[in-house]
Amino acid sequence: MKSKKIIAAAIIVILIAGGLLYYEFGYNTGGKLNVSVADSAGPGVSAVFITFTGVDVHSTGGNNSSGWHNYNLTATTINIFNVNMTNPSFLSSLSLSAGKYTQIRLDITKVVATIGGVNATMTMASQYAIVIHPFTISSHTTTNMVIDFTLNPASMIATSQFNPVIGAVQVSSTSSLI
Repeated sequence: MKSKKIIAAAIIVILIAGGLLYYEFGYNTGGKLNVSVADSAGPGVSAVFITFTGVDVHSTGGNNSSGWHNYNLTATTINIFNVNMTNPSFLSSLSLSAGKYTQIRLDITKVVATIGGVNATMTMASQYAIVIHPFTISSHTTTNMVIDFTLNPASMIATSQFNPVIGAVQVSSTSSLI
């Protein structure tokens, strides 16, 4: 009687494991996009706090419909001023359908810069930082994207305006077994 219960339990475990593997490798054809941001230091400004509220990605098709796909974030404030491409600040991880993507928009609601030791709320030229950098999401793969802002401290000091200009973009991918 005891051996029948052990055999039944083993069969249940095998069926559950098989179902999970089928889902992951047969049904789930998406991947993950990790988005991080960075910038390098410049004179006169000692911090730039950007509040992000969303990440929008533009797809050209594949396993999903083409067009913009919007992902809301809990408001996340990051000081991007003293992080760089080798040590970026993590923003978000998105689960995306496998396919080709052409652009990303980072939704920005607030920018505060520390200028001469005083915090100043910047007016924004745009509520989006637009990244035009094609990338592909493959099934069971994590794609890491680091977006480097190119800030103009002299312009920020003179105009109190934040212009979200994107400099370099790094993209790398790693496969995952499950």
